[in-house]
Amino acid sequence: MPTYDTFTLAGLIQYYSALLPIQFRGLPKATATMNILVKQALADFMASQLAVCFDLETAEGNQLDILAKYIGVNRNSNIPASVLLFSYANALGGGPFQGFNSVGSSTLNGYVYDSVNEIDFPTTAFTDVQFLFVLQLQIALNHFDGTFSYIQSFLEEFFPGQITCTDNLNMTLTCNVPAGLPISNAVLVNFLPRPMGVGININTTASTFTRILSDNSTIRDLSDGSTVRITA
Repeated sequence: MPTYDTFTLAGLIQYYSALLPIQFRGLPKATATMNILVKQALADFMASQLAVCFDLETAEGNQLDILAKYIGVNRNSNIPASVLLFSYANALGGGPFQGFNSVGSSTLNGYVYDSVNEIDFPTTAFTDVQFLFVLQLQIALNHFDGTFSYIQSFLEEFFPGQITCTDNLNMTLTCNVPAGLPISNAVLVNFLPRPMGVGININTTASTFTRILSDNSTIRDLSDGSTVRITA
C-alpha cells in the first residue's frame, strides 16, 4: 500500500480515498464524496492552519496585534514624534512657519509654544518589523527572574554577539547595542530586562544589527508567498 503524508489535508484525503471498497475506489463521484467528508471532518485542517497563522516569526499585521494581547504589549507604544504646533518668533526671523510673524519677516524663529493638544498627541504605532522586535523583548520580560544571568542567557540566545550587557556593580547596567535596531534607544530601554531599581545605559556600537532566526536565517517568507521580511 502506498504511503501518504497524513500531516497535510491533501495527504489525508488521498489516504481515506484509498480505503474505499474496491468497487468504488477510483470512481469520480465516490472519490469526490470521500474528499468532502474528510475535509468536513477535519474542518479543512483549520487547527493546523491556526498554529501557522500565529507563529510569531511569520505573523504580520492583525496576527501580531492578536499575539500582542496575550504577550501584553500595545502597538501604539512607540514614542510620539516631535510635532511643532505653534510658536512665537524673535526679531531675527527664520525658523518654523507656524504662529506670529517677527518684525519685518514672514518667517518665525524656533521659540516653541505648544497648544494643549500636544498633551494628548497619540503615540506612534510600531511597524510590523518594530512590533515583532518589541514582542520578543516583552516575552523575555514576562519570563524574567530578576537575575543578571538570565539577561545574559536571553541576549546570547536571541541576539548572539550583537547585544551584550555589563553589570556596572553600582545598580546600573550598560547594554551595548548595534546600529540599525528597528526601534530607537529611547523605546528599547523600556523593554530590556533589568532588576527592579536598577538603571540601564544604552551604548550604540558601530556594527549593524541583523537578528538571526531559529533556523539560522536572517529573512522570513511572508504568508503571501511573494515577499520576505528581513530581520535587520
